[in-house]
Amino acid sequence: MNNILEHRIKIKSFDVGYDGKIKLSFILNHMQEIAGEHAALLGVSIRNLHEKNLAWVLSRYHIIFNDHPKWGDEILIRTWPYAKEKHYSLREFEILDSTDDQLLRATSSWMIIDLSTRKPVRPGDVLPDYPVNPVRMIEDKFGNLPVCDSYENGVRFDVKLNDLDVNGHVNHTVYVEWALESIPVEFRKDHTLREIEIAYRGEAFLKNSIKSYSHYHYDEELKQAAYHHQIIREDDMKELTRTRTLWTP
Repeated sequence: MNNILEHRIKIKSFDVGYDGKIKLSFILNHMQEIAGEHAALLGVSIRNLHEKNLAWVLSRYHIIFNDHPKWGDEILIRTWPYAKEKHYSLREFEILDSTDDQLLRATSSWMIIDLSTRKPVRPGDVLPDYPVNPVRMIEDKFGNLPVCDSYENGVRFDVKLNDLDVNGHVNHTVYVEWALESIPVEFRKDHTLREIEIAYRGEAFLKNSIKSYSHYHYDEELKQAAYHHQIIREDDMKELTRTRTLWTP
């Protein structure tokens, strides 16, 4: 069985934002979809895990953009499992344009949780053996992302039914949208997203009240504008995500 799955997609008008570039939520949704299809081929789909009262939970994403696809472009999305570690399963992604130039590369970390206890279980204890590809798109040990003591931007949201996924909690793409919404519009219009790292640390459910914060700083080492983000569940002040974004003019 091939350990790499590929999907070719043509970008439609409703897949792009105000600037004509592909929406980040579109990318994340298609990455999730191809990862789910590949998991099914490998015998570790959502349905396979639900039969054992288990579920996949996304823990981390790290994405680097070389360029942003636009309306009308044809792209190729590729994914493969990289490794099963002690508590996590790692999966890689790559997006190429029609001439096979790399537009995006990403690495991700996934946990398996027991649906009764909501506690993680070791992938090696519950997953069958399946082929992996020893190529990693981004070398990342997934250390802790920074948290700032103060935030100058904040936006409030209430969780809607449309925000939920089949596991009954807020879909991971929604948190990214919430994080980006806290950045001032003027900055977004003048800058391009080049890199995003997000750590998922908690769950949100229907009718929860959410606050998305962000803090700007200039990364002297990388010579790029950066934002640190944090999303809080206001009902009990539980931290749900921690994110870092890098931008260029």
